[in-house]
Amino acid sequence: MKKKKTVVILFCVWFALAILAAILSAGAVITDYDETKNYFEKFAPIHVLSLITAGCSLIVGIAAALSVSTEELSDTPFRSNRLPSLAAIGFGLIIPTAIRYPCNPSPIITVLVIITAFSSMVYSVLSGQPDYTKKKKTVTAAFGLCTVLTCLLLNIHFYFDLSVEMNAPLKLFVQMGLLLSMLYYTAELRFLLGIPKPRLFLILGCATVSVGSLATLSIPQAMILGRLPQYDYLPAAILILSISVTVLSRIKKLLSRDPIPEESTPDTESTEQSDNSPQDSNDEI
Repeated sequence: MKKKKTVVILFCVWFALAILAAILSAGAVITDYDETKNYFEKFAPIHVLSLITAGCSLIVGIAAALSVSTEELSDTPFRSNRLPSLAAIGFGLIIPTAIRYPCNPSPIITVLVIITAFSSMVYSVLSGQPDYTKKKKTVTAAFGLCTVLTCLLLNIHFYFDLSVEMNAPLKLFVQMGLLLSMLYYTAELRFLLGIPKPRLFLILGCATVSVGSLATLSIPQAMILGRLPQYDYLPAAILILSISVTVLSRIKKLLSRDPIPEESTPDTESTEQSDNSPQDSNDEI
């Protein structure tokens, strides 16, 4: 019981630090960001503090994932609720953005992004229907593979975006968020394919939220202030935010193992047999 409380505390601290990192990162855009260079001021205190907070969140999240006993985890991270549909909205925003702002470096990337983003929308909806995913695991996993491809293709697009410096912080925040989202989905799909790695799933899920927090609020803030005129970065930040919310839902479900019914436990069966045996003997007499 004491260990379980420690795990809960670690996950709460991880989540709180991720939220704080997102707020600090957005604040750094207001106070420390130079839009003429697309860089933060050197050793800007709020920016540095946001990076440290995100790093601490990542460390605490990994510690929490390593502290969990796999025997106490649920069999699946999928649950029936509306939160996975938020990821569907995030992927859906990518489609009109790709049409309006063609992807780099080739029109082929644009076509592939549209196809994979639509398939990712379908997966996000299906993954919120556990009854369907149990029956059609292969079909759901096939659509789920497109989430990995979408994040990969978007990363290629931003890598070849020459309008923003290669190592500009906001650009790197988006790329790292998409990279970890891609890795997270590979761990999620393992549950559908029957080769789950729960601890890896928790580690990548925590990393996605921690690192993605640097982009979820800072990019919208930069767009509002007019410090990042490239509008295709905003849907990507919203996608990372929607994936982070979905990750939280998945982790919560995985950590909340359903109790074993009393009728199915060996102890209750043995006690029932012992209780019935004297009565049976008396009846025979």
